[in-house]
Amino acid sequence: MKSSDFTSWASGAAILSVQTAPSTATAKFMPTFTAPTNYRDPIKKREYVDSKVTSYIEKAALDAMRAEIVVAGLLGINDDEVEFFCVDPPKDESSPAIIKDGYKAHFFKSESNLLLALLGKLDTKTHLVGQALTSFHLPMLIRRSLCHGFQVPDRYLPKPRYFNSYNCFDFCEAWSLGKKEDQYVSLENLVMFFFPNMDPKDLPLSVTDTATLVNRFRKGPITTLDDFALSFKLIQEIAPMLYIVRNHPIPDLK
Repeated sequence: MKSSDFTSWASGAAILSVQTAPSTATAKFMPTFTAPTNYRDPIKKREYVDSKVTSYIEKAALDAMRAEIVVAGLLGINDDEVEFFCVDPPKDESSPAIIKDGYKAHFFKSESNLLLALLGKLDTKTHLVGQALTSFHLPMLIRRSLCHGFQVPDRYLPKPRYFNSYNCFDFCEAWSLGKKEDQYVSLENLVMFFFPNMDPKDLPLSVTDTATLVNRFRKGPITTLDDFALSFKLIQEIAPMLYIVRNHPIPDLK
């Protein structure tokens, strides 16, 4: 592939990442857990039920029916600044944007307000890029938008069953080279593959443990955005490296 092809494609491309947490609807969908009938000890019964509830809540963040998007980010492949859209529990009517070296963050009182702003920004982009983009981040965005009655730009929707890999470039799909058994690759492993001199201990939590980082984000949003921004920078560097192993033909860019 010619480098000019990638430059042309990347000019309208943005990295998308959404981070989720259990929503208030989690309890509504929770089944009633009971201990097995052979459990006699009341303490053991309670421990069993508590473990089931804990597991259910932990997994809720990955289910669009039980989760909400609490932070989303966009970074143009050729840009320098990540733009974050965050849910921050209301302290006043509107929180001003925070601008730091490498990112700008907007805070909203609700997920619906966050999504409106994010979708408006997506309208200005022509392609999306990300790790697990079409298996998690984009489906989560689409489903949460459906929940609020919002329309995702048509070019990012599956037609009819599959996402257009030219508009929605997923690292996992590129890495698989058409082999279904190799379809998932973590961002952590991609970073270690492409940057072998990087010490795993130096990787940000947004690469190694997003669940922990999201929990910290909900307690103190501003202090965790620096970490989130690092993962975008790594994705930005990996994108042109993975693009050359893409197993789909490049459409005519003229």
